Amino acid sequence: MHEQKFREELSPDEVDRRIESFFAEVGRYFEDTGAVIQPIQGGIVSITTDASQKECDERVKRCLNSLDLYAEKIK
Repeated sequence: MHEQKFREELSPDEVDRRIESFFAEVGRYFEDTGAVIQPIQGGIVSITTDASQKECDERVKRCLNSLDLYAEKIK
């Protein structure tokens, strides 16, 4: 039987650091698309690209996962 290991909860300072890293890193995931990425107040990021919505979502998800973060999509 596979034993699932739980991650430790991040400290508030570590969460803040990783969110800052997200804004610095997300551009790397869109380098080949010519995307325009702009941080907006309140921890929101605007991404304008010719990539499909699904592809854009997957790229953001990969970036978040690399930082051990998750987010909720605003519609």
